[in-house]
Amino acid sequence: MKRVLCLALASLLLLCACAPGADISGADSENTYDTSDQYSDSPASNPDTSSDDSDTVSGEPDTDVSDETEVSKDEAETSKNEDEISKDEDETSKGENTVTEHPTVSGTFVQLWAFTGYSQAKWESHFDKLLEVGIDTVIIQWTASTPYGKFDDCYYDTALAAGNSTSGYKNYSKCMDHMFAAASAKGVKLFVGLNLSDEWWDVSKLTDDWAASQASVGLAMAQELYDKYYNKYTDSFAGWYWAWELYNHMGGFAEAAGRFLNLYLNGLTEIDPSLPMMLSPFLSSSASTADTERVWKEVFAIADFREGDIFCSQDSIGAGFITMDELDGYFAAMKAAVDTEPGLVFWANNEDFTTDYGTASLDRFVRQMEITDKYVTGHVTFAYSHYYHPDMGKKSYHEQYKHYYETGEIG
Repeated sequence: MKRVLCLALASLLLLCACAPGADISGADSENTYDTSDQYSDSPASNPDTSSDDSDTVSGEPDTDVSDETEVSKDEAETSKNEDEISKDEDETSKGENTVTEHPTVSGTFVQLWAFTGYSQAKWESHFDKLLEVGIDTVIIQWTASTPYGKFDDCYYDTALAAGNSTSGYKNYSKCMDHMFAAASAKGVKLFVGLNLSDEWWDVSKLTDDWAASQASVGLAMAQELYDKYYNKYTDSFAGWYWAWELYNHMGGFAEAAGRFLNLYLNGLTEIDPSLPMMLSPFLSSSASTADTERVWKEVFAIADFREGDIFCSQDSIGAGFITMDELDGYFAAMKAAVDTEPGLVFWANNEDFTTDYGTASLDRFVRQMEITDKYVTGHVTFAYSHYYHPDMGKKSYHEQYKHYYETGEIG
């Protein structure tokens, strides 16, 4: 089955039609997709594996009164140190938006259709390459496709598909078993995606009943996945990923988007309130930065986000939906919106691919991280495992990034 290898390669209209009077006039005509063109074979679908401290602080000043000169000297040093601390605090007070070292990614997305043949040993080898460049978090984009609430494929051994599947249903029952076992062995954290379906991109198909149906399936999956893997692999089960993609030009749909989020958020809280949920919306230049800030504030006012949930925006540079010159302004706008939601974590999903499904150059990828770094507390990417990993015939890209990771130097 063909699958997208870009998180946002589909209609920018999204769910706007679900809301009465929703404004869809601003949809970007340059990013309009015919359904037949929404999916592309990925380079990852046929991997070519032949290619190959902190500063120390001085101790307490000497207070021996028999040597007033030494006391005076120590007092002067203490005063100097206090001045330096004050200066450092002043620098800190300018905001966490100051970049102090070269940014790197700590996580990657994966789409499991490209890894169905992986054994535990193969996953361990894959994780080894990720870990050597500091990537210890893997985000599984989805674990089942559920068109209209029916299972079309699934990447773990589920009982939910019995009597509720399409005629072409496929089950890859060992995929998640092998992945969790390998993650546990290597100390890798997994965010587990739930369900996704293609009609999400066809606004004519979407209704409140549809949203409730998909959420019901997704939460049943979450309970099943939790029961199967959480107690056995607690250290590796890091949280959930919400695969339905929103964006910054939702017109009058902000309230409906918040309600859809809440169907999952509230259900996941009942399963285990300690596990965060991550979402990764995308950006479009069809909305201004002011509108971007406004629409996300509206969504956050409705959505019941918990402390520790993660708003991990795609930078949309790889998809071509915004330009590099626009990136700073959009992330500044989203940071302003995130700051109105206490406890919500803001990460960047820096895209490492190109619009023709190739691998982005390292200098472009790094520039995206540099621009967004002053607004976020972490970086992940879509998708190192597909576009930079040696398993996919990308050994030279991996070596380039490894050099950058270790030295901060490009080239």
